[in-house]
Amino acid sequence: MSEATVRAAINTLVSGVANTGNVYDLEPFASNWDIFLDRFKATISSVDMIRGFTISCEAINSERMVAAGARNSIVRYAYTYRIRGYQGFDYDTSTEKNFLVVVLAVMAALDGGIVSGDIYNAELAQLEIYQPRSFGGLLCHYAEITQVVYEQI
Repeated sequence: MSEATVRAAINTLVSGVANTGNVYDLEPFASNWDIFLDRFKATISSVDMIRGFTISCEAINSERMVAAGARNSIVRYAYTYRIRGYQGFDYDTSTEKNFLVVVLAVMAALDGGIVSGDIYNAELAQLEIYQPRSFGGLLCHYAEITQVVYEQI
């Protein structure tokens, strides 16, 4: 296992959720509106909209674990990922409610898809932020999900 393997697994899980839009396994920063639109414009149910998710690793913590009487120690890494979601705002189509359904589906996919075992397991996904924000002058719904994944070496 490696950080790249964990990130790829998270990307696969998020991408597998219906209606997530464009999913990136890194932060595709946009310096202007055209670039933002190019990266986050999606067509969902024949409607063009801003919707997408990004995945970034924001921290890696490690600890040495030694069992009583053991001759060798185990190193455990804790990878903290931040999964950000974006949805263009539209009051008439209840985008706040609709996007929250997608965000909860992403969290369920993360919780159900991370393998639990001796080498690779995870905490439950947490929705830390769900609020309106402005991106390139466009009001969007914005979500931040955190996922901590553990690897033992």
